[in-house]
Amino acid sequence: MSKPLKADEAHVLGLVDAIAPQEELVMTARQWALEILEQRRPWIPSIYRNDRLEPLGKAREILKFARAQAQKQAPNLQHLLLCIDAIEKGVVSGSRAGLLKEAEDFQKVLHSHTCKCLVNVFIAQCATSKVPRITDIGLVPRRVNKIAVLGGGLMGSGIATVLILNKYYVILKEVNEKFLEAGINRIKANLQSHVQKGKMPEENFETALTLLKGVLDYENFRDVDLVIEAVIENVPLKQQVFADLETYCPPHCILASNTSTIDINLIGETTKSHDRIVGAHFFSPAHVMPLLEVVRTQKTSPQVIVDLLELGRRFIDCAISKFGMPMGPFRTIDLIGFGVFAAVGVQFLKSFPERCYKSALMQVLLEDKRAGEATRKGFYLYDIRRKASPDPEMTKYIEKSRSIAGVTPDPQLMKLADKDIVEMLFFPVVNESCRILDEGIALKASDLDIASVMGRGFPRYRGGIMFWADNLGSKYICSKMETWAKKYGDFYKPCAYLAERAAKGASLRAPVEQANSRL
Repeated sequence: MSKPLKADEAHVLGLVDAIAPQEELVMTARQWALEILEQRRPWIPSIYRNDRLEPLGKAREILKFARAQAQKQAPNLQHLLLCIDAIEKGVVSGSRAGLLKEAEDFQKVLHSHTCKCLVNVFIAQCATSKVPRITDIGLVPRRVNKIAVLGGGLMGSGIATVLILNKYYVILKEVNEKFLEAGINRIKANLQSHVQKGKMPEENFETALTLLKGVLDYENFRDVDLVIEAVIENVPLKQQVFADLETYCPPHCILASNTSTIDINLIGETTKSHDRIVGAHFFSPAHVMPLLEVVRTQKTSPQVIVDLLELGRRFIDCAISKFGMPMGPFRTIDLIGFGVFAAVGVQFLKSFPERCYKSALMQVLLEDKRAGEATRKGFYLYDIRRKASPDPEMTKYIEKSRSIAGVTPDPQLMKLADKDIVEMLFFPVVNESCRILDEGIALKASDLDIASVMGRGFPRYRGGIMFWADNLGSKYICSKMETWAKKYGDFYKPCAYLAERAAKGASLRAPVEQANSRL
């Protein structure tokens, strides 16, 4: 799985012969060489070592299991299976035969489309830390020691978890003891999950908790370096929070909002600290998705941007599922919760009514007390282990929502191929991505590729949303959306940027002239 190994782990696995402190490395190597020369230590070149190999029969069983796991975790990737093939060749026929097999198979995938996609993601990720007129003017990131998080819900607790995992001292604020206890318990559960998955030693669990302090007021905010607000998506509430933060936090403290829908300029409108207000949008669940979206206001100082970029750098070390997404849209909504999804939807409808599709289905489900995974009923049914299964009753809810909306089922939609489902879901995402570029919200198309891979779980091996779209072609995407717009409404209407690029047969990722980006 291309997992980097630290020296201690490599030593245990036998990939490293010995570990020495940096200042003793050369002396230790000399000592080894002398002992080999004097035949006091065996000299076995790595290529001939086989003392760690299982007997052939057991080795083949292990490899068979590895193939099954690779196909389950990444069904669309060929190169994982080729890696296993090369290993098997080496086990059966010797290391030289295995290396020759590896070289041959490497040439097969070197010029493949998957390779180009993965290379694009790598290059795009490297480019995210470079922002013109921000990272090239000599600013040095300031030290951030203590961070406060407002709100201990799903997002707030996830943000606090990722901060703790990166060794930051965290203050979690809630409005009452009940909510505070629930938030701390979520953080404990997140950390325990890391222990269970082998990502954190058991002995580090208690140490991690010492970095967390729960509070009910702002008195402990007087020496914090950064505050991340993660309360519900309500403009007056957020404005009041930022007014309070301005009163209690020190002058150097960065005031950040995790909002995903509200204009940051609006949130900080009533404050005087416009230069240190910024968007710091984590993706859910924050301790799993390695992405921090930094959104500047019209007055955010370059120093604040540089500080948050450094913070982010430290963090980031069925048909739809077949396409490669971790889960489909309905399963995702169940996981997030209908309440959060509905609140976000209201903001979108208020801000971008012509770009949203308003469905009656969510309201119909909420009226019947179905709110997602938390209530064990959403679009799916959930057992005690939170395993999802289809719910036959969904048909009646769908029919009721159609009746409310006055929609007649389209026979053509009832027999869509997987490819059509993918395109109807993702072409509007491409369309919105084009708007983001055109409006100067994002600096470059490669940033949207990284946002889609790390924030939405878009398949890395497809190169990111814009790279994938360019492989299909702007003309093809625009043509399909124009057809759907005539049948299903303006939700599918191509934006001006997409239409212009399609008319010229131009790449969607080609640079555009724009003002300073906000992302």
